[in-house]
Amino acid sequence: MNGLQGIEQCLINNSGEVLMTPELAVAARKPLQRMLDFAETQKQRVATSGDIVKP
Repeated sequence: MNGLQGIEQCLINNSGEVLMTPELAVAARKPLQRMLDFAETQKQRVATSGDIVKP
């Protein structure tokens, strides 16, 4: 189910729900929020070549 066809079926059938306890959801959110916070602090414009563009 990890291929494009599996993703398509999840979207078509509105399936693939992940159920968890509220405690696990709180614990799982912590590393995800850290990644989002890190990504926000690292926002930089990058040229096609991969070089950072100076503002």
